[in-house]
Amino acid sequence: MRSPILIEGLQHLSDGHLEQARVLFNRIIHQNDAESLVAFQYLAYAYSIESKYFLAIDTLKKAHEHFDSDYLVLAQLAEIMMKIGDYDQAIAYAQKSLGLNVNNPILRINLAAWQASRTSDPV
Repeated sequence: MRSPILIEGLQHLSDGHLEQARVLFNRIIHQNDAESLVAFQYLAYAYSIESKYFLAIDTLKKAHEHFDSDYLVLAQLAEIMMKIGDYDQAIAYAQKSLGLNVNNPILRINLAAWQASRTSDPV
């Protein structure tokens, strides 16, 4: 069950009220709530919607410091690194994410495509 503050933040995010959503997600994070991990992920998503990729990356790196075994944070980092053109780092994060959870077919396909684009060898 999601907390009321997280639900409110998600509603703001859905409605495009990104600043209000970020305030609520930050509140959850600073309270060290059980939903902090999810709040970090949605906060990063809110930044990436506005193409604030470096803020999204910083947010996800902080999440990774607190929740180092979360494969979804690493997958989200991989996606954003690819968007900003840091292909090697995207591949590294994707590999690390898949090392923690091999059951992510979309990331597996993305990783194969990213690796193929970085080499002239056939896959």
